Amino acid sequence: MARKTKRSSKDFERAMLPQTRKAVFFDVVKLQWRKLLLLALILLIFALPLFLIALYEDSYFYAVTEDPAFSPHEMPAILAPLNTYCAVFSAPALALLFLGLSGVVRVLRQLAWGENVTVFHDFSVGFRQNWKQIFPVGLLFGIFFALAKIGWYSAIISQADSVWIQGILMGLLAFLVAPVTAYCIVVIAIYTNSFWGNLKIALYIYLKNPFKAFGAMLLNFGLCLVVWMMPSTQLHLTGTIPAIMVFTLGLLGWMLFSFNQLDRHYNKTQYPELVGKGVNGHF
Repeated sequence: MARKTKRSSKDFERAMLPQTRKAVFFDVVKLQWRKLLLLALILLIFALPLFLIALYEDSYFYAVTEDPAFSPHEMPAILAPLNTYCAVFSAPALALLFLGLSGVVRVLRQLAWGENVTVFHDFSVGFRQNWKQIFPVGLLFGIFFALAKIGWYSAIISQADSVWIQGILMGLLAFLVAPVTAYCIVVIAIYTNSFWGNLKIALYIYLKNPFKAFGAMLLNFGLCLVVWMMPSTQLHLTGTIPAIMVFTLGLLGWMLFSFNQLDRHYNKTQYPELVGKGVNGHF
């Protein structure tokens, strides 16, 4: 097992680094905002299919709900095929977004560690290093998301007594699958392990403090998720670019949080040279 890091001759001296990872976040935003904007643009390109699916789902939803020919109690059954198709197509669309994340997390890692970064070069290096593991992570996440969404709408339509079962599926998505996936992206960006090795590390770190991890996810990605999940064509049209920018900042914040958790629960014994990397003080 190895780690994906190579010290540059132009790395910042440790004394020049921020004292905490919270300070790292604000330093990167202040000093490297142009690079963050470029990363947001890259992510926006990879998110376009997901964006178009959301727009189509919204437009069809409003066309049906505003048609007086349909009564309110008929709406769930009429919208069921739309929800199913959009859920199915969202799985590969999410996997494509994760392909973009393959390179973006490399750039954010370098920024968080205080190392020199050339956006397109480091993006291409990160893409080559990470896509074979991050893509299947994204595909698995997309499949689970699609199944949870289809199951939820199916339970609503049938008004079945088993709605609580679909609620459990949604709960697993929110409280287990999503945070472990988010941890896995960071772990893949740092360590050179097998796919299952990195997944085990991600699950191990998550189980060390699941409530803290879930809170960090809400803090870093909550606003962006609201924009994407609200059934509003106008919100998606006007809010997608700001949402992707916020998502990029949230991803930086999540990576810094993950570095702290990895330092406390994994790097301390496995990779002590990574403990506090990028900071000159308490992590």
